[in-house]
Amino acid sequence: SRDMDDQVPHTFDDVRFLDNANSAYAFANSSLLTLLLTTHALPARLRSLKHYFFLDRSDFFSYFLELGHSELKKPAKSVNIGKLQSLLDIVLRQPGSVAAEDPFKEDVKVVMNEVGLTGWLMQVVNVKGLDADGGSITSYTPAASVIGDDKDISGFDALTFDYAVPFPLSLVVSRVTLTRYQLLFRYILSLRHLEQLLVSSWIDHSKVTSWRHKSSDRRIEDWKRRAWCLRSRMLCFVQQLLYFCTNEVIEPNWTAFMTRLSEAEALENVAEGGKVKRTVDELMQDHVDFLATCLKECMLTNSKLLRINSKVMATCTMFANYTASLSRNLAVSDPDLAKTEAGKT
Repeated sequence: SRDMDDQVPHTFDDVRFLDNANSAYAFANSSLLTLLLTTHALPARLRSLKHYFFLDRSDFFSYFLELGHSELKKPAKSVNIGKLQSLLDIVLRQPGSVAAEDPFKEDVKVVMNEVGLTGWLMQVVNVKGLDADGGSITSYTPAASVIGDDKDISGFDALTFDYAVPFPLSLVVSRVTLTRYQLLFRYILSLRHLEQLLVSSWIDHSKVTSWRHKSSDRRIEDWKRRAWCLRSRMLCFVQQLLYFCTNEVIEPNWTAFMTRLSEAEALENVAEGGKVKRTVDELMQDHVDFLATCLKECMLTNSKLLRINSKVMATCTMFANYTASLSRNLAVSDPDLAKTEAGKT
């Protein structure tokens, strides 16, 4: 008892007071890191988030979009979220799917956002910026004018996922960081959906008679050639942008982040003398930095680039959506096809 009494400081000026506080902090930090990394499997949780929000293994998601296409093409306010959730649950439990083996698939939920991605990002960037205090992202309430401008967005534009994160994992995967995941997910989804639209346009150009038929009118052939080239360039642009965001931005930054996480897991958390080698605060900051870097390098934090990207994407979407109408007009304008139709009648 005398030895114990000698270790207890009796005044704040006693050097042992600070040493004891540092030792207590080191022990608490070590215990929390062990709880996060081992007991609650933080690395596995983060890999699960990557599967669902960054679509790195998206076999389940392609099937989900196919099943939910009729629902997602409706206006966002008319979408039946319960039906989409049921479809997602079916897809996630599909035997052979990557997600079927994920123990956390029950935590994924379908959500419809009332504001379009570009309008929401523009408002956040113009008000406080994504690099400001993280709370500004989740606490931000879009202006009524922004919601009004986006009232006709489709289910594809409004679709996002939510993810239930239990405590203490919510210290690292907080609502703020989850919002960043959702922003990246919505951007990747918009590129994937636009790619599908342009591929469908290519199929029409390859199969529909009005496009395949070689007209005797040279002007029509020149017009078709320009349309083919434009569609090809649009598809190439979207595919390259999607590749850049996933393979050249997200994947390298993810690898670097997981390397840091592995180092924290491998090293002893407390060195001799009660000094901390790796803290939970550093781990949380690494996670925030990873997401912030991805958003910045995907060009989602610059208002000028957002406006340019929005115009390009809108133009590509308009072209893809009008392919069927162009096919009908082409059939009417082509004198050869018009004669054929007249002969049938």
